[in-house]
Amino acid sequence: MSKRRYFKKREKEKKAALERIKILFKLAKQEFPKHPERAHRYARMINDLVKKVRVRLPKDIKRFICRQCSQLLVPGKNLKVKSSKGFMIYECLNCSNTRKYGYEKEKRDKK
Repeated sequence: MSKRRYFKKREKEKKAALERIKILFKLAKQEFPKHPERAHRYARMINDLVKKVRVRLPKDIKRFICRQCSQLLVPGKNLKVKSSKGFMIYECLNCSNTRKYGYEKEKRDKK
C-alpha cells in the first residue's frame, strides 16, 4: 500500500471517528438524567475510540469528560465549577480530579 493511499485511509477513519464521537456525546447528554450509568458507558466508549484511532477530542467535548475516571461530567450533578483569577476550575466529584481552563475577561480600551 502506498503512503498516499494509507494517509487517505487514515483521514477517512479519523473523520468517521469524530462523527461517531459527536453522536456518542450527544447521546450521553440525553441519557444522563434517566440512565446515568449508560451515559458514563458512552463516555468510556468515546475515550476508547480516541485512543484507538488517535484523534483529538474537540474542546467542547473534552471539557465534559473526566480524564482520570472517564465519566461524563454534568455541572451540578458530578462536577463542581469554580471561578478564580481568570481560570475556571472543574472538579470531578467522582474521583476529585481537578482541571483548570483559562478565560479572558473583557478588555477595556485605555485612553
